Amino acid sequence: METNSNRPTVRKGSPFHTTDAILAFSLYLAGVPFYEDRKPCINIYDENILKRLGFVGLSIEDGVRKALSKKKKGHVEYGFKRTPELHFLLQAYKNQETQLQEDEGTAVDVFTRLVASLREDASNPMTLVRLCCVILKMRVKFVNLWQEITPLIRVYNTGEVQTTKDEDGVTLKRRFPGFRLVSLNASQATKDKLKL
Repeated sequence: METNSNRPTVRKGSPFHTTDAILAFSLYLAGVPFYEDRKPCINIYDENILKRLGFVGLSIEDGVRKALSKKKKGHVEYGFKRTPELHFLLQAYKNQETQLQEDEGTAVDVFTRLVASLREDASNPMTLVRLCCVILKMRVKFVNLWQEITPLIRVYNTGEVQTTKDEDGVTLKRRFPGFRLVSLNASQATKDKLKL
């Protein structure tokens, strides 16, 4: 979570900025108003960002247009008004992040407890922030779960030729194609056998 720790001293009335989209959405659902309703966030590009995105050899304007057409974001910051409860909501979010990383049990258990506390007081913004944190952080983890599992390789085969004779004595040749799933971490002997 990025707060204003890397910025100069905060002036009174200045916005709270964050690059964490999940935190921003959590604050929004908890009722923290954007600093500017018409511009809830800013999207900044520079030469380094464009280079990292693979847009080199273009003018900066053409690079930005190309990045936008390819739906590649730059450095995005969300801006919120500094409401009296903002500090407590940020703390609730941070605590929930820590709890997700360190607690035992499943995300379902955490979610169930938060929903139960919402039933008691549905207007509690701290519970809303915590609930958003759980749902959105776990969604990201769930969507990227495939990255934590050893991938499988599908190896197609044409099948072995099976020769049979029909009732009239005609030789029939048939194949039974299929595939095998092999772990990326399979032994070299298995890979050699499958000609990978």
